[in-house]
Amino acid sequence: MVIMLDGFDEIIPNYKETVIDLLQAVRQTAVEQLWVTTRPHLREELEDRLQQLCYTLQSFLQKIRLNS
Repeated sequence: MVIMLDGFDEIIPNYKETVIDLLQAVRQTAVEQLWVTTRPHLREELEDRLQQLCYTLQSFLQKIRLNS
């Protein structure tokens, strides 16, 4: 099973700790992959709390500029 949580940065601040606790609990189950998307300003906190390095996507616009 794969679980994807899109928009972690859009969670109401009062619920952020609850969601992180939930993500940590999910990682202890038989879930094969857990994907969480967020804006860059929360990347480091998620890496620390979930003990997992992240992938960073580059903007398509940046690639277009580089190829021009």
